[in-house]
Amino acid sequence: MLGKEARRRNRFVELRQFLTRFCPTLDRPRQRFFRQAVLGTVHSGSLIVSRWVRFIGGCKEPFYVQKRLLNNLKSSHWDDQKAWSAYQSAWGQKVEPDTPAIIDLCDLAKPRARRMKYPALVRDGSEDKLVYGYWCMEIYASWGKGAITPLLLDPYSIDDPATISENARIMRGVRQVMEVTQGRGVLVMDAGGERDNLLIPWLDDDRRFVVRRKGGSSSAAGGRHADRGEAAGRTAAVRIGPSARLAQGVPAGASPAGDVAGLQDDPRPGQAADAAGHAGAREPGRRQDRAGVLPQTLEV
Repeated sequence: MLGKEARRRNRFVELRQFLTRFCPTLDRPRQRFFRQAVLGTVHSGSLIVSRWVRFIGGCKEPFYVQKRLLNNLKSSHWDDQKAWSAYQSAWGQKVEPDTPAIIDLCDLAKPRARRMKYPALVRDGSEDKLVYGYWCMEIYASWGKGAITPLLLDPYSIDDPATISENARIMRGVRQVMEVTQGRGVLVMDAGGERDNLLIPWLDDDRRFVVRRKGGSSSAAGGRHADRGEAAGRTAAVRIGPSARLAQGVPAGASPAGDVAGLQDDPRPGQAADAAGHAGAREPGRRQDRAGVLPQTLEV
């Protein structure tokens, strides 16, 4: 059985090899900082720089190690986006067409922050109370058996003038991830994703997605998306892609070229005919194979 120091040494070697793949364009001081920052975060389980120092060797004075790390963090002479882009590209190539891309909205509570920009009230999920901090939109690739890889971590503040809305932030993040995966992956979102502002653009962009719908809620969209919005609001899960097969709800002779499949909630009395009416509705000038027909059942 390996001792604590042996396991720590093996983890350091594996982490160094892992990080070397994502920062080849950085100079040696930045590569060193990048490696030590990630190593300190992994070992300490914290994003506080002073807690990284005890896990970083090579210097007898912790004060100077901490000062060097802080100077690198606030330096404007290098762009960390290069390493992040290389990371996204490397993992985006591994995403398969049926790999779940899990969208999660969480909070970053910063109740004692004084110098951070645009702190706003968020609900701290750990303590279930309102504190100052940031919202964060995360997208993970799920490989099965509990193995996940972050593809996007996007903190934002609702008080930031550059933030238009939460929906716009989600759409931008999804678009960024889909670009690096070249359209592969199935978007998965929990309750809260059954919004017309998300579902309708995903339908328009031929995204494959699965969304859990809260029971008893409904959704409606105005204008030219009215029928599609109401149908999407009754849908518990929607999946678009070649791996889905339509079980029923497709008119005779119709060609399901878009392979749209939906899993409907159990309709309340009087809703079955209404749902069928929305399923058969076709919007003038729009593609019926994508959104004109939403089937009653899903068979995969």
